[in-house]
Amino acid sequence: LFDTIGRAGTVGKTGVITSVSAAKELGGARRADKESMHDFISKKREIFLAQMQIDSKREELKRLEDSTQNREEQVRSYEAMLEQDALRFDAFLKENDLKVQEAVKRADAETKARIETNQEIKRLGSEIEGLRSQLSKYEEQLEDCLKYKRFIDSLTPQEFFDEQEAKREARRAKQIQEWEAEVQRVRNMTREAIARKQRAQRDYENAATQQAAERAEQEIREAEVEIETTKRIEEPVRPTNNDEDDIPELFFTEPQQLLGKLQEMEEKNLFLIQTIQELEEALEELKSRTSASREKMDQQLAALQKQEQALDRETAAERSSVDLLTRQTQVGYRGCMTKNGDKKISDAAIINAVRGVYTHIGFEEDNAVGVLTMLTNIENKVEEYVRILDTMPDEFVEQAERACEKERRRLQREEKLEEQRIERETRRKLALERAKAPIRKQQGKPTMFRSHPFKKKEAILEESQRDSEQEELEAFLARRDP
Repeated sequence: LFDTIGRAGTVGKTGVITSVSAAKELGGARRADKESMHDFISKKREIFLAQMQIDSKREELKRLEDSTQNREEQVRSYEAMLEQDALRFDAFLKENDLKVQEAVKRADAETKARIETNQEIKRLGSEIEGLRSQLSKYEEQLEDCLKYKRFIDSLTPQEFFDEQEAKREARRAKQIQEWEAEVQRVRNMTREAIARKQRAQRDYENAATQQAAERAEQEIREAEVEIETTKRIEEPVRPTNNDEDDIPELFFTEPQQLLGKLQEMEEKNLFLIQTIQELEEALEELKSRTSASREKMDQQLAALQKQEQALDRETAAERSSVDLLTRQTQVGYRGCMTKNGDKKISDAAIINAVRGVYTHIGFEEDNAVGVLTMLTNIENKVEEYVRILDTMPDEFVEQAERACEKERRRLQREEKLEEQRIERETRRKLALERAKAPIRKQQGKPTMFRSHPFKKKEAILEESQRDSEQEELEAFLARRDP
């Protein structure tokens, strides 16, 4: 216990208990009868705990002082860093201001340069426009000059052009000859310099004295200089056959010559105009004769047409006895047969038509594919189109059918009109041939033709009605024919 009290340390005026005071108290405790050992131990324990708290507080104060000192050092370092940052920021601001000023200066300079560039562009554009206007003016002048040149060339005789061509060829031959002579002269200079150098080298090798060797060496150097000089001389360029370099000569050297030529041509033109007028008068007379002959031939043609119509009516009357089935059969085959019963369309034409349809609907043309194969493919394609049409709206299909039907009728009308035109043209040509044929003078009594029996008007009306019915039936069957 005493050892523990002694290790407790001393306390100053602030209330710390020393070992002497502890001894006094212990002595007083002995004198006190009422104080027990237990109380003494409890007090000593409290003293010890108080001393421990004091030590812990002291350590805490020391730790807080160290922490405060560390914080102060950190604050001082932070202040130094902030000052450095502030200095750097100020330097950055100054540098940024300088950069901004430089950027403003550069922007001003670039703006000024751009303005100057735009002004230069405008100036150059105006100059270009001026040059273009001058160029167009020069082109117009050149076109006029070329037009006048072509006109003068058309008045110039061919002998003058041949003479100029001969002169040009002679001039070219002379230029070629001069060029060859100049090239040969340059080459001879080079060869002579090389030969001189070779002779000097031989003299140097065979020199018996020092003076001879020096002279040979001097000649070698002079020959080398001459060789270098001749090498620097370029051979002349071969002259080209450029007609633009030649100044063209004119056949007309005086204006009076051109005026005389124009007067001569004017007289020729007047003679030609008079001749043309005479030919036109003769042509008009021939046209009047041709018109009279044409009227006469038209009258004859009208008479022949009337006879043909009469024969057609007779033929229609004879055909009316054939029954309806035979006529329908004839109508069915009429599209492919001629009047003489021959085929109107050949097999090659049919094959070409099938091949045209085959390529038109999207297949590639192949000569190895047969006609039956093409027809099978066409049928399959048609069935495919029919299936596609079944999926389309009825109104659209009906409208397309009407358009196709209208187009087919139009083509049929055009074909019919073309056939009629060809038939009329053929008849007209035959009539013209008959009219142009030499007239055979009949000898003896003219032959009398058989007189036709009188036909009643009702019969004619009946035949015309049957003809119209026949035409309607043929048109209906033609529409039904696919």
